[in-house]
Amino acid sequence: KGSATGGVFANCGGFAGGNARGTITECYSKGTIYVNCNSNGDGRFVPHVGGFIGGDQYHDGMKIINCYSETEVTVTGMASQVGAFAGYVAGEIINCAAYGTVSNSSGATGTFAGYISNSGTVKSCITTLTGSFDGGCDGTKINNANANDHTLDELKSADLLCDKLYFDNEIWVIDGKELPRLAWQNKK
Repeated sequence: KGSATGGVFANCGGFAGGNARGTITECYSKGTIYVNCNSNGDGRFVPHVGGFIGGDQYHDGMKIINCYSETEVTVTGMASQVGAFAGYVAGEIINCAAYGTVSNSSGATGTFAGYISNSGTVKSCITTLTGSFDGGCDGTKINNANANDHTLDELKSADLLCDKLYFDNEIWVIDGKELPRLAWQNKK
């Protein structure tokens, strides 16, 4: 359990607020994010909120590979892009999953990403939520899956995850009974 206080223009995410041209692999976030962007004249504005990462709006070199978010995201007030996994994507997100929830009172909202910019790519990712995969997209979406098109059992299956989305079963535990988890979590 924790809390975070941002400045006038701060991104917020369950794992990280932002990523400046770095690579994040085999990590996860779990918990609750509640952001209240008040409108009392103090100029507080959270542009990008995500269950795993807020955004990378000024850097297009970000890579997130084999990660997942099981985070409840709720935003009230003024936020630009909100997603169950990422708020704003200008880099690459590959083989990642969003199992949490997302709610946004204003702005672009997606069950995976709030917004995918023209330099952004989301490839072979899943979300267990129904609704729009992204709140807006000028970038590239390749071979993704969500609860609009697949049952929960299909989203747990090796047939979909390994054979069609190319999840690596040495990195992920894919047993058909539970949603995929990272293999290192079973080695504790």
